[in-house]
Amino acid sequence: MSYVSLQAVDAEMILLNLRQQTNEEQHNIVNVTRTKILEGAMRCFGKDTFDEKNPLNVRFVGERGIDTGGPSREFMTMGSEEHTSELQSHSDLV
Repeated sequence: MSYVSLQAVDAEMILLNLRQQTNEEQHNIVNVTRTKILEGAMRCFGKDTFDEKNPLNVRFVGERGIDTGGPSREFMTMGSEEHTSELQSHSDLV
């Protein structure tokens, strides 16, 4: 049973990669863990290949799925919350 599941994941990733290669629109691919959103964002935004005109394609490490908008929104929301939290913790020190 896990063999079939593994094949399904592989097929899903192959189709995703093919779709991205044939899509006229380029994406900024973001591989990130939920516990280190800002670190993942900085890694993505700091790449030479990052283009702010292109949309994000977010993949949460260890999770299946294709980003059709939900993961990107969640990434931005979680990143904003983490950034706000860090700003508040630094302002408490002053």
